[in-house]
Amino acid sequence: MDLKESVKYKLIYIYYIFSSLFIIGLMFFIDEGKAIRTEDIQIYHIFAGLSAITIAASFFVKNIFIRNTKEKDLLPEEQQKAYLLADIVKWALLEAVVIYGLIVFFMTGDRDKSVFMSLVGFLFLLLRSPASRSI
Repeated sequence: MDLKESVKYKLIYIYYIFSSLFIIGLMFFIDEGKAIRTEDIQIYHIFAGLSAITIAASFFVKNIFIRNTKEKDLLPEEQQKAYLLADIVKWALLEAVVIYGLIVFFMTGDRDKSVFMSLVGFLFLLLRSPASRSI
């Protein structure tokens, strides 16, 4: 991967970091009174389960992409692009967990549970940084 591609790749990751921070910060500036305020506790459990599934999927998505590239006998440049695409999909899945927290906040008005859910997604996003990936 040349320098230009590496910079683009890291900029995409930085975008995911800052957009996740923006979403988490948004929950602190929105008045809790604007939420729908459903008293149904199942909403939180549904989104917590969905978050767990999404985080687990982010760990398996790269293996699926790697298996597909090995079966197709791609050139090294095409394999590199498949790895990069797998990382971008992985980050998008982890950002979805942050967005789930925002949805829970709008539906329940419970800032603590919503921020916790979003922070879990954000921490996994930090752990899956480009520096920690292995090709």
